[in-house]
Amino acid sequence: MCLFSVVDKDDKWNFFLYRPEELGMYRDKNRSRDNGVLHLYFVVNNGTAKEVREDAVDVTDHLNNWDVLKYRKNWWSLMNAIGTKFISDMQNIYNTAKKELKYNATRFLQLVSEKCGVQAAKELISKDGGTYGFQYYVNTDV
Repeated sequence: MCLFSVVDKDDKWNFFLYRPEELGMYRDKNRSRDNGVLHLYFVVNNGTAKEVREDAVDVTDHLNNWDVLKYRKNWWSLMNAIGTKFISDMQNIYNTAKKELKYNATRFLQLVSEKCGVQAAKELISKDGGTYGFQYYVNTDV
């Protein structure tokens, strides 16, 4: 299963779910590289979704299509694995900031531990101007 996300102009998260075999249509010179990485650009407007890298392709049927997971064997374990990976990635952000920037983001790590990944991320990105700790760090000579 392949999951893509995009935030629309109203700050609403939108998700696109594809089975791997459905991505074959995007393997052209403009959307993929020799290493197999796809570069897709999604736009959501009034409930209609398009992939707009070169030619606009209607992808509304993939927009927030969570039902596709019901037909997948072990879909719950897949979602659990995605959530676990996201939390791990957020913990790696903390470790990188501490090691490379000497920035100890204790509140960030506490939020991730208390709320898990997605809810913590939503709270962090919804704060105007970022968090106090990050703003303090940005305004300090290091």
